Amino acid sequence: VRIECIANCCSANNQSEQLVRFLRQAQMVSGPCDMCGKQFFANDTSASKIPLRQCGVFWATCPHCQYCPECGIPCSNTCGSPPGTLTDSVVSPSPSKVTETLGEKLFEAEDTKDVTFRLSDGSTQKAHKAVLAASSDVFKSMLTHDVKEKSGTIELTDVSSVALKVFLRALYTGHVCEEDWVGHTSGLPFKAALPEDAAAPPLDVLLPVLMLSQKYMCYEVRSWLTQAVKGRLAALKDSCEDDISSFEEIMSTVITEDIGPLRMAGLEKAKSWNGLRKRYDDKSLRPEIQFELEAIWPTPSGFCSKRKRLV
Repeated sequence: VRIECIANCCSANNQSEQLVRFLRQAQMVSGPCDMCGKQFFANDTSASKIPLRQCGVFWATCPHCQYCPECGIPCSNTCGSPPGTLTDSVVSPSPSKVTETLGEKLFEAEDTKDVTFRLSDGSTQKAHKAVLAASSDVFKSMLTHDVKEKSGTIELTDVSSVALKVFLRALYTGHVCEEDWVGHTSGLPFKAALPEDAAAPPLDVLLPVLMLSQKYMCYEVRSWLTQAVKGRLAALKDSCEDDISSFEEIMSTVITEDIGPLRMAGLEKAKSWNGLRKRYDDKSLRPEIQFELEAIWPTPSGFCSKRKRLV
Protein backbone atom coordinates (compact mmCIF):
# COMPACT_ATOMS: atom_id res chain seq x y z
CA VAL A 1 0.00 0.00 0.00
CA ARG A 2 2.83 2.37 0.91
CA ILE A 3 4.52 1.78 -2.47
CA GLU A 4 1.20 2.30 -4.29
CA CYS A 5 0.64 5.63 -2.50
CA ILE A 6 4.16 6.84 -3.29
CA ALA A 7 3.75 5.84 -6.92
CA ASN A 8 0.44 7.73 -7.19
CA CYS A 9 1.98 10.76 -5.52
CA CYS A 10 4.98 10.78 -7.85
CA SER A 11 2.74 10.39 -10.89
CA ALA A 12 0.43 13.21 -9.79
CA ASN A 13 3.37 15.54 -9.28
CA ASN A 14 4.95 14.74 -12.67
CA GLN A 15 7.93 12.96 -11.13
CA SER A 16 10.27 10.78 -13.16
CA GLU A 17 8.42 8.23 -15.25
CA GLN A 18 11.27 5.80 -14.59
CA LEU A 19 10.81 6.17 -10.82
CA VAL A 20 7.07 5.58 -11.13
CA ARG A 21 7.68 2.46 -13.23
CA PHE A 22 10.23 1.28 -10.66
CA LEU A 23 7.75 1.66 -7.81
CA ARG A 24 4.93 -0.03 -9.74
CA GLN A 25 7.18 -2.99 -10.57
CA ALA A 26 8.51 -3.19 -7.03
CA GLN A 27 4.96 -3.64 -5.79
CA MET A 28 4.58 -6.75 -7.94
CA VAL A 29 7.86 -8.47 -7.07
CA SER A 30 7.11 -11.34 -4.71
CA GLY A 31 8.02 -14.96 -3.88
CA PRO A 32 8.21 -17.87 -3.76
CA CYS A 33 11.97 -17.77 -4.05
CA ASP A 34 13.34 -19.84 -6.96
CA MET A 35 16.14 -21.11 -4.72
CA CYS A 36 14.61 -21.94 -1.31
CA GLY A 37 10.87 -21.87 -2.12
CA LYS A 38 9.93 -19.56 0.75
CA GLN A 39 7.46 -16.71 0.22
CA PHE A 40 8.58 -13.09 0.42
CA PHE A 41 7.40 -9.70 -0.81
CA ALA A 42 9.67 -6.96 -2.04
CA ASN A 43 7.86 -4.32 0.03
CA ASP A 44 8.24 -6.34 3.25
CA THR A 45 10.65 -4.88 5.78
CA SER A 46 12.49 -8.22 5.72
CA ALA A 47 13.27 -8.05 2.00
CA SER A 48 16.49 -6.67 0.64
CA LYS A 49 16.58 -3.27 -1.00
CA ILE A 50 15.54 -3.22 -4.63
CA PRO A 51 18.27 -1.60 -6.71
CA LEU A 52 17.63 0.56 -9.75
CA ARG A 53 19.33 -1.17 -12.67
CA GLN A 54 20.65 0.62 -15.75
CA CYS A 55 18.89 -1.88 -17.97
CA GLY A 56 15.52 -1.03 -16.42
CA VAL A 57 15.07 -4.44 -14.75
CA PHE A 58 14.35 -4.45 -11.03
CA TRP A 59 14.87 -7.38 -8.71
CA ALA A 60 14.72 -8.17 -5.01
CA THR A 61 16.82 -10.78 -3.25
CA CYS A 62 15.12 -13.37 -1.08
CA PRO A 63 15.59 -12.36 2.60
CA HIS A 64 15.89 -16.04 3.57
CA CYS A 65 18.75 -17.22 1.33
CA GLN A 66 19.86 -14.04 -0.52
CA TYR A 67 19.07 -15.66 -3.89
CA CYS A 68 19.06 -13.15 -6.72
CA PRO A 69 16.80 -14.06 -9.67
CA GLU A 70 18.89 -11.89 -11.99
CA CYS A 71 22.24 -13.62 -11.67
CA GLY A 72 20.95 -16.99 -10.48
CA ILE A 73 23.12 -17.21 -7.37
CA PRO A 74 23.01 -15.97 -3.77
CA CYS A 75 24.01 -12.33 -4.10
CA SER A 76 24.10 -9.93 -1.18
CA ASN A 77 24.35 -6.96 -3.55
CA THR A 78 21.22 -7.94 -5.47
CA CYS A 79 23.11 -7.30 -8.67
CA GLY A 80 23.10 -3.63 -7.91
CA SER A 81 26.79 -4.19 -8.01
CA PRO A 82 29.54 -1.88 -9.18
CA PRO A 83 28.88 -0.32 -12.59
CA GLY A 84 30.07 -2.38 -15.49
CA THR A 85 29.73 -5.83 -13.92
CA LEU A 86 26.25 -6.30 -15.39
CA THR A 87 24.73 -4.67 -18.42
CA ASP A 88 21.40 -5.36 -20.06
CA SER A 89 20.84 -8.46 -17.93
CA VAL A 90 24.00 -10.13 -19.29
CA VAL A 91 26.26 -11.45 -16.54
CA SER A 92 29.97 -10.86 -17.07
CA PRO A 93 32.31 -13.83 -16.51
CA SER A 94 32.87 -14.52 -12.82
CA PRO A 95 36.27 -13.61 -11.39
CA SER A 96 37.06 -17.29 -10.78
CA LYS A 97 36.35 -18.13 -14.44
CA VAL A 98 38.51 -15.27 -15.65
CA THR A 99 41.34 -16.36 -13.35
CA GLU A 100 41.03 -19.96 -14.53
CA THR A 101 41.22 -18.95 -18.18
CA LEU A 102 44.19 -16.68 -17.53
CA GLY A 103 45.95 -19.47 -15.62
CA GLU A 104 45.47 -21.90 -18.51
CA LYS A 105 46.87 -19.40 -21.00
CA LEU A 106 49.88 -18.71 -18.80
CA PHE A 107 50.51 -22.42 -18.34
CA GLU A 108 50.62 -22.91 -22.10
CA ALA A 109 52.75 -19.81 -22.76
CA GLU A 110 56.14 -21.54 -22.99
CA ASP A 111 57.85 -18.64 -24.72
CA THR A 112 57.43 -16.29 -21.72
CA LYS A 113 58.55 -18.69 -18.97
CA ASP A 114 61.79 -17.74 -17.24
CA VAL A 115 62.46 -20.52 -14.69
CA THR A 116 63.70 -23.99 -15.62
CA PHE A 117 63.17 -27.16 -13.60
CA ARG A 118 65.88 -29.72 -14.37
CA LEU A 119 65.03 -33.34 -13.54
CA SER A 120 67.30 -36.31 -12.85
CA ASP A 121 66.54 -37.89 -16.25
CA GLY A 122 67.86 -34.79 -18.01
CA SER A 123 64.44 -33.47 -19.05
CA THR A 124 63.35 -29.93 -18.27
CA GLN A 125 60.12 -28.04 -17.70
CA LYS A 126 59.63 -24.30 -17.40
CA ALA A 127 57.48 -21.94 -15.39
CA HIS A 128 57.03 -18.24 -14.71
CA LYS A 129 59.02 -16.77 -11.85
CA ALA A 130 56.11 -14.50 -10.92
CA VAL A 131 53.65 -17.41 -10.69
CA LEU A 132 56.02 -19.51 -8.58
CA ALA A 133 56.79 -16.61 -6.24
CA ALA A 134 53.10 -15.78 -5.82
CA SER A 135 52.25 -19.42 -5.08
CA SER A 136 54.96 -20.14 -2.54
CA ASP A 137 57.15 -18.20 -0.14
CA VAL A 138 59.75 -20.94 -0.55
CA PHE A 139 59.94 -20.40 -4.30
CA LYS A 140 60.00 -16.65 -3.73
CA SER A 141 63.01 -16.92 -1.42
CA MET A 142 64.83 -19.28 -3.77
CA LEU A 143 64.36 -17.01 -6.75
CA THR A 144 65.13 -13.67 -5.08
CA HIS A 145 67.89 -14.38 -2.56
CA ASP A 146 71.54 -15.13 -3.23
CA VAL A 147 71.27 -18.88 -3.69
CA LYS A 148 72.01 -20.98 -6.75
CA GLU A 149 68.32 -21.12 -7.80
CA LYS A 150 68.32 -17.35 -8.27
CA SER A 151 69.87 -17.98 -11.67
CA GLY A 152 66.52 -19.42 -12.78
CA THR A 153 67.34 -23.14 -12.66
CA ILE A 154 65.88 -25.46 -10.01
CA GLU A 155 67.21 -29.02 -9.69
CA LEU A 156 64.66 -31.73 -8.82
CA THR A 157 66.32 -35.12 -8.51
CA ASP A 158 63.45 -37.15 -7.01
CA VAL A 159 60.45 -36.07 -9.09
CA SER A 160 59.11 -37.50 -12.35
CA SER A 161 58.29 -35.25 -15.29
CA VAL A 162 54.64 -36.37 -15.07
CA ALA A 163 54.31 -35.39 -11.40
CA LEU A 164 56.00 -32.05 -12.03
CA LYS A 165 53.66 -31.21 -14.89
CA VAL A 166 50.60 -32.07 -12.80
CA PHE A 167 52.00 -29.96 -9.96
CA LEU A 168 52.65 -26.94 -12.16
CA ARG A 169 49.21 -27.13 -13.79
CA ALA A 170 47.68 -27.23 -10.30
CA LEU A 171 49.65 -24.12 -9.33
CA TYR A 172 48.58 -22.22 -12.43
CA THR A 173 44.94 -23.30 -12.73
CA GLY A 174 43.82 -25.13 -9.58
CA HIS A 175 42.90 -28.13 -11.73
CA VAL A 176 44.38 -31.35 -13.11
CA CYS A 177 44.18 -32.79 -16.62
CA GLU A 178 44.17 -36.50 -17.47
CA GLU A 179 46.30 -35.87 -20.54
CA ASP A 180 49.22 -35.11 -18.22
CA TRP A 181 49.47 -38.68 -16.91
CA VAL A 182 47.51 -41.09 -19.12
CA GLY A 183 49.96 -43.44 -20.83
CA HIS A 184 52.93 -42.04 -18.89
CA THR A 185 52.59 -43.81 -15.55
CA SER A 186 52.62 -47.40 -14.33
CA GLY A 187 50.41 -46.67 -11.33
CA LEU A 188 47.07 -48.42 -10.88
CA PRO A 189 44.14 -46.21 -11.94
CA PHE A 190 41.55 -45.17 -9.41
CA LYS A 191 38.83 -47.85 -9.50
CA ALA A 192 35.83 -45.90 -8.21
CA ALA A 193 33.31 -44.38 -10.61
CA LEU A 194 33.95 -40.68 -11.22
CA PRO A 195 31.68 -37.81 -12.29
CA GLU A 196 32.27 -36.51 -15.79
CA ASP A 197 33.91 -33.36 -14.46
CA ALA A 198 36.36 -35.21 -12.19
CA ALA A 199 39.83 -36.65 -12.81
CA ALA A 200 41.78 -38.99 -10.55
CA PRO A 201 45.51 -39.42 -11.10
CA PRO A 202 47.03 -42.72 -9.91
CA LEU A 203 48.79 -42.70 -6.56
CA ASP A 204 52.27 -42.71 -8.09
CA VAL A 205 51.37 -39.27 -9.50
CA LEU A 206 49.09 -37.90 -6.79
CA LEU A 207 51.45 -38.57 -3.89
CA PRO A 208 54.58 -36.99 -5.43
CA VAL A 209 52.51 -33.91 -6.28
CA LEU A 210 51.35 -33.78 -2.66
CA MET A 211 55.00 -34.05 -1.57
CA LEU A 212 55.95 -31.13 -3.82
CA SER A 213 53.16 -28.98 -2.43
CA GLN A 214 54.33 -29.81 1.10
CA LYS A 215 58.02 -29.24 0.34
CA TYR A 216 57.48 -25.84 -1.27
CA MET A 217 54.65 -24.83 1.09
CA CYS A 218 52.04 -24.30 -1.62
CA TYR A 219 49.22 -24.26 0.89
CA GLU A 220 46.18 -24.04 -1.37
CA VAL A 221 47.33 -26.88 -3.61
CA ARG A 222 48.30 -28.93 -0.56
CA SER A 223 44.84 -28.46 0.96
CA TRP A 224 42.84 -29.75 -1.99
CA LEU A 225 45.34 -32.57 -2.63
CA THR A 226 44.95 -33.56 1.02
CA GLN A 227 41.19 -33.79 0.55
CA ALA A 228 41.71 -35.89 -2.58
CA VAL A 229 43.95 -38.34 -0.71
CA LYS A 230 41.44 -38.50 2.15
CA GLY A 231 38.89 -39.54 -0.46
CA ARG A 232 41.23 -42.29 -1.65
CA LEU A 233 41.63 -43.56 1.91
CA ALA A 234 37.87 -43.61 2.41
CA ALA A 235 37.40 -45.61 -0.82
CA LEU A 236 39.79 -48.43 0.21
CA LYS A 237 38.05 -51.76 0.85
CA ASP A 238 38.77 -54.38 3.50
CA SER A 239 38.30 -57.25 1.06
CA CYS A 240 40.91 -56.09 -1.46
CA GLU A 241 44.57 -57.00 -0.91
CA ASP A 242 45.69 -54.34 -3.39
CA ASP A 243 44.00 -51.74 -1.21
CA ILE A 244 46.29 -52.66 1.70
CA SER A 245 49.24 -51.92 -0.60
CA SER A 246 47.62 -48.59 -1.51
CA PHE A 247 47.13 -47.84 2.18
CA GLU A 248 50.81 -48.53 2.82
CA GLU A 249 51.82 -46.32 -0.10
CA ILE A 250 49.69 -43.42 1.14
CA MET A 251 50.70 -43.75 4.77
CA SER A 252 54.39 -44.06 3.96
CA THR A 253 54.23 -40.71 2.16
CA VAL A 254 52.21 -38.87 4.79
CA ILE A 255 54.41 -40.19 7.60
CA THR A 256 57.59 -39.14 5.78
CA GLU A 257 56.17 -35.69 4.98
CA ASP A 258 54.38 -35.44 8.35
CA ILE A 259 51.02 -34.42 6.92
CA GLY A 260 48.93 -34.45 10.09
CA PRO A 261 45.36 -34.53 8.70
CA LEU A 262 46.16 -37.56 6.54
CA ARG A 263 47.95 -39.42 9.33
CA MET A 264 44.83 -39.02 11.46
CA ALA A 265 42.56 -40.05 8.58
CA GLY A 266 44.69 -43.12 7.92
CA LEU A 267 44.56 -44.23 11.56
CA GLU A 268 40.80 -43.71 11.64
CA LYS A 269 40.44 -45.83 8.49
CA ALA A 270 42.62 -48.59 9.97
CA LYS A 271 40.56 -49.02 13.15
CA SER A 272 37.85 -51.13 11.51
CA TRP A 273 40.02 -52.79 8.83
CA ASN A 274 40.23 -56.51 9.70
CA GLY A 275 42.57 -57.46 6.88
CA LEU A 276 45.00 -54.72 7.83
CA ARG A 277 44.87 -55.76 11.48
CA LYS A 278 45.83 -59.30 10.50
CA ARG A 279 48.82 -58.02 8.52
CA TYR A 280 49.76 -55.87 11.51
CA ASP A 281 49.60 -58.81 13.92
CA ASP A 282 51.75 -60.83 11.51
CA LYS A 283 54.28 -57.97 11.38
CA SER A 284 54.17 -58.01 7.59
CA LEU A 285 53.61 -54.27 6.99
CA ARG A 286 56.28 -51.71 6.18
CA PRO A 287 58.22 -50.81 9.35
CA GLU A 288 57.04 -47.19 9.44
CA ILE A 289 53.41 -48.29 8.97
CA GLN A 290 53.79 -50.99 11.60
CA PHE A 291 55.05 -48.46 14.12
CA GLU A 292 52.39 -45.85 13.22
CA LEU A 293 49.60 -48.35 13.87
CA GLU A 294 50.82 -48.89 17.41
CA ALA A 295 48.87 -45.70 18.11
CA ILE A 296 45.61 -47.65 17.86
CA TRP A 297 46.53 -51.32 18.42
CA PRO A 298 48.65 -53.17 21.00
CA THR A 299 52.18 -54.06 20.00
CA PRO A 300 52.13 -57.57 18.47
CA SER A 301 53.64 -60.22 20.71
CA GLY A 302 56.93 -61.78 19.63
CA PHE A 303 57.45 -65.40 18.68
CA CYS A 304 60.43 -66.64 20.70
CA SER A 305 61.31 -70.31 20.71
CA LYS A 306 62.80 -71.93 23.80
CA ARG A 307 66.57 -71.83 23.71
CA LYS A 308 68.53 -75.08 23.93
CA ARG A 309 71.91 -75.67 25.43
CA LEU A 310 74.77 -76.97 23.36
CA VAL A 311 75.95 -80.51 24.14
